Parts: sequence; structure tokens; C-alpha cells
Amino acid sequence: MARLAGEYEKAVYWYEQSDQLFAIEKNSVGESESCRGLGEIYLDIIQPVEAQRYLHQAYKALPEGQEEKKGELLYLMSENMINHGNSRLAERYLLLRHKVVPFDHGDRNNLQARIWLRTGKIRNVCQILQRDNLDRLDRAPVSFRDSSLILSLCYSIQGDMEQALQYADKAIQYAQAIHSRFIAVISYVRMGHALLLDYRHNKDICKQKYEKALELAEQLPIERGKTEIYWGQSLMASLDGNWSEAERIGRYALAITQKGKDAWFSAILYLTLGMGAVFSHCASKGLPYLEKALALYQKCRDTLGQTACFLYFSHSYQQLEKPGLFLNFYQKFVTYCRVYHYEFLMEKKSILGNLGNMSCDTLQSYHQMIRPAANTVTPLNSVITTFGGLSLMFQGRQILSGDWTRQSAKQLFLLLISFYDIPMSREKLMNILWPDADERTGRNNFKVTLNCLLNTLEPERRPRMPSTFIRKNKTSLQFTAFNDCHLDIRNFEELVKKGLQMLPQKTDEGQVLIREGLDLYKGEYLSGEILGEVLLQKRDQLKLLALNSGTRLAVSYLDQNRYEQAEKQAEWILTVDPCWEEGYRILLRSYGSQKDTVMVEKWYRNCCQVLERDLHMPISERTKNIYQKFIK
Repeated sequence: MARLAGEYEKAVYWYEQSDQLFAIEKNSVGESESCRGLGEIYLDIIQPVEAQRYLHQAYKALPEGQEEKKGELLYLMSENMINHGNSRLAERYLLLRHKVVPFDHGDRNNLQARIWLRTGKIRNVCQILQRDNLDRLDRAPVSFRDSSLILSLCYSIQGDMEQALQYADKAIQYAQAIHSRFIAVISYVRMGHALLLDYRHNKDICKQKYEKALELAEQLPIERGKTEIYWGQSLMASLDGNWSEAERIGRYALAITQKGKDAWFSAILYLTLGMGAVFSHCASKGLPYLEKALALYQKCRDTLGQTACFLYFSHSYQQLEKPGLFLNFYQKFVTYCRVYHYEFLMEKKSILGNLGNMSCDTLQSYHQMIRPAANTVTPLNSVITTFGGLSLMFQGRQILSGDWTRQSAKQLFLLLISFYDIPMSREKLMNILWPDADERTGRNNFKVTLNCLLNTLEPERRPRMPSTFIRKNKTSLQFTAFNDCHLDIRNFEELVKKGLQMLPQKTDEGQVLIREGLDLYKGEYLSGEILGEVLLQKRDQLKLLALNSGTRLAVSYLDQNRYEQAEKQAEWILTVDPCWEEGYRILLRSYGSQKDTVMVEKWYRNCCQVLERDLHMPISERTKNIYQKFIK
């Protein structure tokens, strides 16, 4: 009761009391429930390190036969990884939960929406949360995860001030109805964010909303809850031209988020500092912040955040009059906007994009001035991204999980895009999808499934008209729409393989192609999808291609004595597979060549620990020899 009322200190006291009593009774299920309660408190107040500690204790305390409770804990651990900024691990916990408890328990904490929010799939978030009845004031409180709060932020990001204000107002009414000060804090913050979209006309009231939020937050023992207030206040200071104050507030907020190890929100704050430097005409001071923001957004697999970074790199290099660097980032910005459907960053004011006097018109004019013959990028109406999770847009229409009326149709689609380069025989597809069915049943299933697939991709297509995306004949099917469709797996394979071929003779050009290809590898292939053996093998092949090509690229940097690039590439390899020993060897060689024995020691220890922990294997003789060569 205390937790739901937002009285968190009282809630901690009661859960600790219950934990002690259950321990005396040797009631492991009760101990688990107490630890879970403590974990949920720290989830509510966004302290992921503490939350994870208690959730792990709760999971370990459960005896055999408590699968439902284990499934609930895995759900909470998944949510906590979102607060940590680790969407990849969040999806793994969700997948593990499905294996432990195969039936659906619902998504009471809006976890899927928050995974999408933190990976840049804003439209998906709005589509699923707008179905909620937010006028009901008797709904269960879920702290900062309430649908109205998430929707308000999404609309501020998309540049829709009216909708953002409307949902923030709904959240304030709800907070007052259930007497939740914490929800009220976030509600006033989100109202402030919305008012930033027209700061010139709303400056005073915007300031009042942030001050009201801070006044309420001071009454709560939740330091992390203030960081979003500081985000808005830092933007306000920079829009007023006060760079030193904007930087002071932003860095103070960063200290809180870094202590809590929230990589995604740290990325927002670094981006905010980069934006503030541009607003205050101090672009050169903002570049280091933008670089850190981009690296964190890439780690979190947030394509929207990366696009916003490209926008402010463009603004920065325009201010600094560096046309070559401007062209590089502006082209990336335009491409990402069109590939991932973020045109609102080009067209509207956005809390992550243009604010105040900033607009894309100035960038477009500068682009035309320095490169009048530049080719414009043709908009893509159909985009398929598969690395780090499936995202589909066909002919300008987003396709969500719920749009697939048959799971077999989705599986057929995944097979066709995975083997885009070859026609797949109907017989082989039937054997993969229905291995135990007789021939007649398989053919009937295939006919219905194919029809369902075509209707999902192209609902406006007339009967018996050819599909834009699927070429079919009597014996085979093939996914073929490449001229007006972005398919990341195809681009990844082509860029990487071409780069590897060029690397020996045209090293610099080969490096660029491999790097562009690896940038598309945002995580495991079709992460979060339930896959059969054929697609799991494809996932492993793509991961191996990423690791091998990343290793070749890092070694080529090392051969050129480009140590910083080699180290950055090796660290990327280890995020893909922490047990890839060649990544450690590259780091040992790079730091050893620079006579940095401290870093050599560090990475050697890391390698030993990871291999022992994850593989129960000792380090190889080859790695030992490299280590001993430099440590002497």
C-alpha cells in the first residue's frame, strides 16, 4: 500500500520487516516476495543498480515449481535493463520469460512501449498506447510508466505540442486523483517539455512548470526523478544564450544518471549539452558532448537519438564553417530521417531536434550553397530493419506485431527476407514451416499463409495482381523489392563482403565499406523473435560475419598504427561477443605498442575472467604470449 501511494521510505521499511520474518520462518517464497517488493520500489524510483540486486535475490530465493513467479521476475528484470539503457538484454529477459511461462500475462508496466521508446520506434509506441482508456482515474498506478506520461514525451519528441500538453494534463489529473506526488512531478516536467516547442511565446509558463516539478520533487527521496527537470532547465538556459548555466545544469544531471548507470538518459543529456552549445553559438564546445551522445545511442540501439546527433553535428559544422564534415553528417541525417521515418525532425520543432531559432531550412540552404550539384536522396517508402529487432514499414505504413493475423505468415516472411538472394522452393518452405504435416495439409496451409502474407504487406493490392515485394511462380518464392525498399541484412552483407575484398589492395576504401556495413549491425539478427532452426543458423552466420569482418577491420587499423580506431573497433567486437578472444588480442597489441602496460594488464584480466565465467575455459597460449611480450 505504501509503495502504490508513493511513500517509498515506508514501503522499504515494511518489506525489510517482512523479509526478516520470512527468513526466521525459513519461508523462501515469502523472502522472494519481500525482495521483489524492494526491487519494484527501486524500479519505481529509477535506481536500476539497487533494483537488479533485489530482483536477482528474489529470483534465486524461489524454489522449484514457482515458474509463474519466476516469469514475473524476469519481466521486472527486463524492465530494469531498459532503465539501465540495455535494450538488448531487456529483450533477452523477455525471451527467457516466454520460455519459463509461455502464456501471456499482459504488459502492465508498458515494457514493450518503453523498449520501443528507447530504441527510437516512436510511432509504434503511440499506436499501442493510444488504445488505453486514459480518462479512467481508477487505473492501477505504475509510477513514471503511465501511458499518458509516455505519450506526452513521444509527442514532444515528434513536435506535436497540442497532443503533448493534452496527455501531460491527463497525467496531472490522474496524479491528483490518486494523490501521487511522483507522477505529478513527471507530469509537470512533461508539460514543460511540450511548452519548449514554442519557447518564445511560452517562456514564463514553461519555467513555472519546471519549478513546480522541482518543488514537488524536493519533497521526495528520489534524486533520479529530478534529472528530467534538469534536462528541460538546461535547454531553457541555452535557449536564453546562457551556455555556462546550461552546461552546469546538464553536467549536474549527468552525474546522477551516470551514478545510476542509465546509458540512454545519459545520451539524452550529452545530446542536450551538444544542442545547448549550438543554441549559445559555442558549437566547438559541444562537439565532445555530441560524440559521447552518439556512442551511447549506438550502444542503446536508438536510431532516433543517433539521427538527432547527426542533426546537431550538421548545425555545429555549419556554424564552424567546415563544409566537408558538414556534408558527411548532413547526408547521414537526411538518410536516417527517410530510412527510419523521422521526417518530423526535418519539419517540426522537437525536444530532441530543432528548438528556438534553429531549423533545417538553414542547413538545406548551406548544403545547396556548398554543393549545388548534390543529388537529393530519394525517399524510401518501404524499410525493413532486422538487426536488434524487427521493424517493418511498407509503402509508408508501419506493420506491428498485432497486424499479423497468422504467425505462420510472419515466419514465411522472415524466411524470404533472410534468403533474399535466392528463390526458395515452395516444398522447402512447407517442410520448414510444417515439418510434420502431410502433403495435402502442407499445401493448404501454404496457400492460406501466403495469401495472409500478401494481404499484410499490401492490403490495397487487387486480387491476382502481382505483388510488389514477392516474386512467385509455380515452384518458388523470392523477396525482390530492392529498388524502393531498404533491407538492412542485404546492405550489411553486400557492404561487408565488398569491403573485405577491397581491403588488401585498397585498404582505406575497404575500411570505409566495412565500417558502413557494421554500422547496420545494431544487435542480434531478429532479436526478440521466436525462430526455428533455419533462422537461428542464419542469425549465427550473420553474427560470425560481423565478428570476422570487425576483426579484419581492427587489424587493418592496427597495421596502420591507427591505435584509437583499432581499440574502438575491438571494443565493439566485444559488445557483440564478450568471449571473442581475438578482440582482446587486438587490444593487447594496440596498448602494448603504445607501452601502456596498465591497459594491457586490464584487458588481459578481463579476458581471463570472461572466458572462465562464460566458457569455463582458460586463456589461449597465443593470448598469453602476446601479453608476456608487452608486459616485460
